[in-house]
Amino acid sequence: MPRKNIKGLYKDKKTGYYYINKQMKGIRIHQSTGLRNRIAAENELDRIIDICHKPTCLREITFRDASIRHIISSQRKDLDKDAGKLARLYPFIAHIELKTIDRFLLEPFLTLLRLENKKTNTINSYLALIRLILRKCNREWKREDGNFWLTSLPHIPLESVFDARMPYPLSWPEQDLLFPLLPEHLKPPILFGLNTGLRDSEICNLKWSYLRRVPDSESLYFIIPASSQKNKKSRLIVLNSVGHEIIKDLWHLKSNDYVFNYKQNKLTTLRNDGWLNAVKNAVGRYENKFLLPCPEEFKRLRIHDLRHTVGRRLRAAEVPELDIAAILGHSSFGGVTAHYADAEIFHLVRQLEKIAQPQKQTSSSTIRAITQKDQRTNQLDINKSSNQRSFYH
Repeated sequence: MPRKNIKGLYKDKKTGYYYINKQMKGIRIHQSTGLRNRIAAENELDRIIDICHKPTCLREITFRDASIRHIISSQRKDLDKDAGKLARLYPFIAHIELKTIDRFLLEPFLTLLRLENKKTNTINSYLALIRLILRKCNREWKREDGNFWLTSLPHIPLESVFDARMPYPLSWPEQDLLFPLLPEHLKPPILFGLNTGLRDSEICNLKWSYLRRVPDSESLYFIIPASSQKNKKSRLIVLNSVGHEIIKDLWHLKSNDYVFNYKQNKLTTLRNDGWLNAVKNAVGRYENKFLLPCPEEFKRLRIHDLRHTVGRRLRAAEVPELDIAAILGHSSFGGVTAHYADAEIFHLVRQLEKIAQPQKQTSSSTIRAITQKDQRTNQLDINKSSNQRSFYH
């Protein structure tokens, strides 16, 4: 019979599924059981409690046990994405014992992803998550007898990437085409991204508390703390005249600690309906404006392409690679550090100012090579002079 008054287990009246909402060892666990049967849901709750308090029980440990341990113990920023991937993996390998998992057991799931026309990078993200969990079982989590959950790691190689989408840096005329089509609340953060090279998440999570001023100067910059960065290193964000003007204008409108808001709520992503509709409308006008077919990459323009745009424009302005690495926050350059003297900040501001306006050159066209599957086409991007500040006002 079902037990009465079990803390942490409740039924969703709309779907009929049972959910777990319970705090164990200081960690809040809130997830669906995927079950509509009360007794089965109670058994699932008991199972999770057993894993949390006695994860090294005598029975063989399954991938479900390991994935739950990963969710409740990990501090990864992408934990919600991990949970979504694990939910898709559960019907295939949740019940499988850890010691029997290998690439052959994963093939039915990988075949399903291929039938759904998922990109190789997407497939590899699932494989990487499985490898991460198994690695923790082999190196971090131990049974009560002192042995690790998994004695040896199976060989699960990633697939070779052949279908990755090429980066698509925007030309100035393409920026002219796209920007007026954006909704008003997206124009400041998009323009800010085109002048700083920040990632989508970095723009949305940028806080006023990170703002700094160079002593005895009007120059502003941001320091993103290491705790908010994926690589756990603090990040310097310098501002050119366009970025500086955006921050000054938004300062008088701030309603919370986040720089970019919509209806007094922080943005969660810039890739929303407003962005997608603007890109769709721009695609419809592309051929009439440029008298050229619209590139496939432009039809699937990403927020991350703004970052590629900054990198390309800095290189076109002959900015040294080390300065580009510092501006974009690349950690692969050993000489890049999060600690800068005032003179270094001014130097980076001068370099970033070179992309505040289109470069005035007698030969200003660039060739963008676009690779898509087995076809390679070249398209000429004509960089016309235009005032970038007019996009914001």
